[in-house]
Amino acid sequence: MEMVLSKKSRKKKRWIRFEEALAAILDHIYKSGRPDKCYDSALLILLYNGLRLPEAVEAYLAWVRTGEHFLEVRRTGGRRNPARPVFVKGIEHHLERCPELLEVEPRELVREITAYYRRTYGFSIYALRVALAAFLMRRGATPDEVAALLSLTNADTLLSYAWVRAVEEFIEDVSREPAELIRKAGLRGRGRRRK
Repeated sequence: MEMVLSKKSRKKKRWIRFEEALAAILDHIYKSGRPDKCYDSALLILLYNGLRLPEAVEAYLAWVRTGEHFLEVRRTGGRRNPARPVFVKGIEHHLERCPELLEVEPRELVREITAYYRRTYGFSIYALRVALAAFLMRRGATPDEVAALLSLTNADTLLSYAWVRAVEEFIEDVSREPAELIRKAGLRGRGRRRK
């Protein structure tokens, strides 16, 4: 899979599948140098946990400082900003620890990563959250469960995008492997079930 999209393909494709985003970020982590690896590490934490970018930057910086596998970050939005869990266990071997980023103002780091991500991948950060939501919904998560995981106070817009995206991905999958689906359904010929 080619990890960097051409300018032409960036304009055509607005959404990305969770699996494609994960593969692209991991591929880029292994092929790039600093600071790209550092930025990709924050994006991987974002994708893996469904965070907003400021939350992902906070989690990444906390991981760089502590090396902990379980972190808490302050949610953005809302009045109380309760902490939410962030998991690094399972992906820490892909992450690049960049202590030099501890010297950068977090807001500036968010701006740098946003510009880097758009330049490198051609998708919005929001598309990563939609990709995770669609991925979870395709695997049976309810909208309420997805909203809770993504710390959404008003889940309507994101979940409607995710629902549409999950249906589109299902249709893409179905159109790729009709014979396999027919076999799994126990059908043969003109829709008759096997006995």
